[in-house]
Amino acid sequence: MRLSDEQGQLEPVVVRVARPEHPVAAVAEDDAARRAAAYPSVRMGGPLFGHAEDLGGGRWCVRALWDDTPQAARDTLAHRFRERLAETTDPVLARDLVAVGRVLDWEKVDEVSVAGRRWRIARADTFTRFGPDGPEPPRPSDPDSGAADSARLYCDREGVVVDPGAPVGPVQAMVTVDLLSALYPAVVAWPDGAWVPLMFDGEPALPSAVLLAGDGSVLTGHQAWQAATADPQRFIPAPRQSPEQRVTISGTDVDTLDLVAATLRRVAGEAQRAAGGAVEDVRLVVPAGWGPRRRTWMRHAAHRAGLPQPRLIEAPVAVADRLLATGVHLPVGSYTVVCDVGAGAEVTVLRRGPAGFEVLATLSDPTAGGTAIDDALTAMLVEGSPAGGDGRRWALVATVGAAKHALADRAAVTVPLPQGTAMVLNTGLLEQATQPVLQRVAQLTTEAIAAAEITVQDLAGVYCIGGVARMPQLEKILTETVGVTPIVVADPATAAVRGAADAGAADAPAAGPTVEVPVPPVRRAVAIAVPGFASLALIWQYFLTAEYNNGSRELRGYYYWVALNWGELAMAAVFALLACLGAGTLLGSLIAAHSPTTDARSEGGRVSLGILAAVSLGVAVAGLYAVVASQYFRLPVGAFLRWALWPITPIAVMAVAMAVVAARQWRAPHGGWSALLAVPAGSVITAAVGMVLIQYSLTADRQPDLVLWIDLAGRLGGLLLGVGVVMALVTPVVFRLILAAPLAVITATIVSGRSAGVLGVFYAIAVALWWAARLWTRLLRTSGRPVR
Repeated sequence: MRLSDEQGQLEPVVVRVARPEHPVAAVAEDDAARRAAAYPSVRMGGPLFGHAEDLGGGRWCVRALWDDTPQAARDTLAHRFRERLAETTDPVLARDLVAVGRVLDWEKVDEVSVAGRRWRIARADTFTRFGPDGPEPPRPSDPDSGAADSARLYCDREGVVVDPGAPVGPVQAMVTVDLLSALYPAVVAWPDGAWVPLMFDGEPALPSAVLLAGDGSVLTGHQAWQAATADPQRFIPAPRQSPEQRVTISGTDVDTLDLVAATLRRVAGEAQRAAGGAVEDVRLVVPAGWGPRRRTWMRHAAHRAGLPQPRLIEAPVAVADRLLATGVHLPVGSYTVVCDVGAGAEVTVLRRGPAGFEVLATLSDPTAGGTAIDDALTAMLVEGSPAGGDGRRWALVATVGAAKHALADRAAVTVPLPQGTAMVLNTGLLEQATQPVLQRVAQLTTEAIAAAEITVQDLAGVYCIGGVARMPQLEKILTETVGVTPIVVADPATAAVRGAADAGAADAPAAGPTVEVPVPPVRRAVAIAVPGFASLALIWQYFLTAEYNNGSRELRGYYYWVALNWGELAMAAVFALLACLGAGTLLGSLIAAHSPTTDARSEGGRVSLGILAAVSLGVAVAGLYAVVASQYFRLPVGAFLRWALWPITPIAVMAVAMAVVAARQWRAPHGGWSALLAVPAGSVITAAVGMVLIQYSLTADRQPDLVLWIDLAGRLGGLLLGVGVVMALVTPVVFRLILAAPLAVITATIVSGRSAGVLGVFYAIAVALWWAARLWTRLLRTSGRPVR
């Protein structure tokens, strides 16, 4: 690889491909070529480990490739060194062999040096070729000695010398890029949650390509790609076109519906064989941007393929369901972006509602995916791509696409070209080809988020699927452009079909994801008792400290009246309502947490019912205070109802608004609804103590030696009530200190029998403002949660 100073671009490295001249090597090469045609599919197996000796000049001798773990290969290499130790008479070499042997026994090292020569633990991927009749059997050119262990001895003692600079045969170059290809997966799932991927020509997925043969039959998947070289005019790589679009093959118009039906028919046959009978439930994954016409067209294709009525599931929704099934936390009300970058690109913004995921916005671009990257790579590797009617073009497209996917795990791969040569495709060239395409994907993501009318801070995460999702450059570009670090879904090729399968929920196809609800902590239940006890304490003092004039409850005079602290009654009603609201919210959260559901009565729905019930109960308790006080003091009920109900009316209105928001689930509050609606206990305690002291100063026996202390108690009570108001309105400590000083002085100064009612209403208004602030800042105009 070299860098051009004039253009500043990476140029490809040419690999020399030569026909072997040695007769034995030529026979083995021809044998391999015939087997590659007869067994075209490749399945990866587990790796083997051995050790390799650096011979210098880039040449390595690989030995003992039979161990199944790296540590076993280290043990084998240590055993080799001990054998040499028993044979050597060189003290320096003996010392090196002993030291290296100890290192290999106790440390996980992959490279050591002995007598100036490097040794490395080597890894070899294994694969098996498959054809229509199964796996490839031994080749006639394979060494097959009579000694059972001869191959092991040969590999151990002689080794296999690897020279990257030496010419390679054509079949060897093709093997390098024949390990991965662009595939469409399908799975079969059972009601108990078990599932298996369907196999097509030995592969766990089926390409969407088709080839219409001269006799009218349709070849699908790998069979179509293999036949495209000999009959390119009848090959269609992507038959899933617009419903109005028709394809012309050899002068004959062909309905694409028949071509898609052929692929679905093959999938149905494999599914029936895997399930051991007829498949009753069919689910097809479709793009989120498909409208009713395309969805109906896909249903017609499934019907023509002999499938039962399918259930169409949008790809991003299926992926989100799969994320939930694997334990990813996506709370109700959260927003998620799914970037599907396959042959094209589709970016979708989802919102999780009480009954499942809904699509808020979706944008797609068929030129911003793997196909565009393949075209750019092809242009880099060859000056002129073969024409569409040339079979070499489809062979080149398949090879370049496979090489692109292989670079996700390798630094470079060899790409055979139609001219009989080969070139090396490395990550530098891949980055040049993908840069403009992935920039377009990032642009689609930004536009989709804006179209959904949300911000990046509102997102719970950005998840990538598709064949291009594994490219590290996608993560880098999305992070720089969008401002969010995306997450590549585990096994991005099957995430959508696994989600669509709804493993374990086949008996309830319409069910949505289960809502996870945090269990409120015990301290929150204890905090509910604070306003409850404060209400009881105030109403108890209210009754006991009343001052009767012109009679008593039993003997009332003509001008009978009672001096009452109306502010204390108002605050007792406020605290009663707060206690009921806290209890209702907490009980709703507990019920939702212990009985998860997928219907509309999720946590928000249950909390909404709890808030409405709590409002009714709180208003009833306040009214009960008024009626009992009226009967107890033998006075008309009107004044008692005014002071008990009017101060809590704004709080009740705010609570009902909160219940509406909880039911509609506009936002999922951080920590759950019980945390959102937990009234500050410090404010309740401070204000309640302040009102108790005020009432004490107004009704205490003012003996001459106690007058000063009684007045101080009243002023202290006013001061505490002012502090309680500030604690309800402001959260930051600095702001509390700034506001509490002047307000506390004012409330302490105006303490009197006439102002007690005003102070009680003042606190009720502060609580109503607290509820309004929670509703506005935490739900209606929230800034969102941090993006993971």
